[in-house]
Amino acid sequence: MTEVAFLSISTLPPDVQHVMLRHLDVASMFRLLLTCRQYHTIISTDCNKIWKNHHDLRWTYGKFRPKRHRDQIITWSRENGWAAHRPAMDPQLGQVEDAGDWFHEYIYRSKVDMSVLPNLINLSSRDCWSKLVRYGEDIIDKVLAVMVGERVDDDLKSIARRGENFSDVFNKVIGITEMSEPLTIHQDLVIRSGRKFLSHVGRYIAYQEWRFLIESDVDTLIEDGAITISKFYCYQDHEYIFSQLDLLANWLQKRLKQRLGEPAQSTYPIRDILIEMGYLFGASALFGEDLGEIPFLGNSHDYYNPTNSLIHHVLKKRTGIPITLAVIYTAVVRRAFDIELDIIGLPGHIVIGVPQRISAERIFVDPFNGGRILTYDACRQLVSRYNITFREDMVNPISQKEVWQRMIRNLITVHTMQVMDDRHTSDWNVAVPLSSFLKDEMHNFSNLDELLLSRGWCYED
Repeated sequence: MTEVAFLSISTLPPDVQHVMLRHLDVASMFRLLLTCRQYHTIISTDCNKIWKNHHDLRWTYGKFRPKRHRDQIITWSRENGWAAHRPAMDPQLGQVEDAGDWFHEYIYRSKVDMSVLPNLINLSSRDCWSKLVRYGEDIIDKVLAVMVGERVDDDLKSIARRGENFSDVFNKVIGITEMSEPLTIHQDLVIRSGRKFLSHVGRYIAYQEWRFLIESDVDTLIEDGAITISKFYCYQDHEYIFSQLDLLANWLQKRLKQRLGEPAQSTYPIRDILIEMGYLFGASALFGEDLGEIPFLGNSHDYYNPTNSLIHHVLKKRTGIPITLAVIYTAVVRRAFDIELDIIGLPGHIVIGVPQRISAERIFVDPFNGGRILTYDACRQLVSRYNITFREDMVNPISQKEVWQRMIRNLITVHTMQVMDDRHTSDWNVAVPLSSFLKDEMHNFSNLDELLLSRGWCYED
């Protein structure tokens, strides 16, 4: 009698097994894991890429940390009481595994998701509010899903596939929930709590990163602080900002190569670079030249609009105030030719300066007014317009951190002005927590718990 040979899946080569496992959904993966010790080992330890794919498909919007500093931010914030990303140890969920262990990461975040709804229902409790804030971006996807309920597959996931920014998604979810009539008392409570959390989570993430940038010894770029400020306004797509700056830097390189050919040395003369940047900052609009790029212009018509201080908005709309335009200008030149330009804080007006190690001649640029190249005497005249006596130290560069502080002060000022004009009383809810970013106020908060109890940050506000 001929024996029939049965082929066991466990006898297949590992590569073939992994191909088969890639086609299983999460539930099937866990069921297979429970069948035998061999598959428990394979699925829990040897399928890291598969689990990462499942993780990224399930959690779309909780990826707000910049890649350059992500691990440093998490480590520094944990050590200094800011609980970035998650607590180092959660007594209910167990020890957090090492970064990159996607199987245990998936399990951890699944358990965290299970805690979201109970905490949202009891959000008026200080403990529940604090716990959700500590989870931060880890629970954004679950909060969005809970708010839209059964429509998550049709609405939220389709938005995610289009790759929209979190702030746009948040507005769409609000629209979905506003059309959800009639609502039960339970649904209404969950939606209101979800809105409260989502409107604040960007602020907490931004403040944690802000403390890191200000207080740590990490090397920073001038755009880092500007990006963190945008995060306070729930804009989380830092990759868009980086890509736009890179595109502008590539544009600058190509333009100079077309006009001057290959550089004789590692870069072009600084004045040629500034002339070309002048076309990007308004000269092309004046001369009607089509550069393939919309020029940046100073927004003199709506100068006190808060969006003029937000780098993502200025990159999109190509208009802003001097300090934001200066940040973009210096970032583009650095990315294109590895040249660090200075930002000069003249009274009432920000300009850009060429360091004297690059040029013995004192050269300045006004990015707000067409990227004009200025002389030392022109800077003196700019100051005199404000009836201020000019001093030589006024053309000394200011540090990155001082640039960021000025951006915060500008935003506090314009939000306060709008409150005084009785146009937007809700602007107090922005100006008050923004004041926590000021250097003189930061000493009032030594950890996340103290911040959560302060005005503008606690749940009751």
